Amino acid sequence: MTEIASVHGSSEAEDTPRKVYASVPGNFVRDVLQRGYRLGFVGSGDSHDGHPGLVHLGNSGSGGLAAILADDATREAVHAALCARRVYATNGPRIFLNVTLDGARSAP
Repeated sequence: MTEIASVHGSSEAEDTPRKVYASVPGNFVRDVLQRGYRLGFVGSGDSHDGHPGLVHLGNSGSGGLAAILADDATREAVHAALCARRVYATNGPRIFLNVTLDGARSAP
């Protein structure tokens, strides 16, 4: 699991818009994926004010936001979903992703 988007910027790639500060060349998410690692992605607003994805309440800028596909909202189910990489991150549009795989139910 890695944080790919936050209020501090994006760690996707060297050429990404709003690149995370104090980055180390060769250690972006895309670099690690090219080396064969399998990752799940999360995003964070990092504001700690209870408004997910917002840098600060009333601010039009956004940080990252994580989505998790879990069987239910228990700690155990969320942990299992994180370990299985059933997650995605965004720092732009707040998208609703509805998918099925091999007949498995999709998120509500």
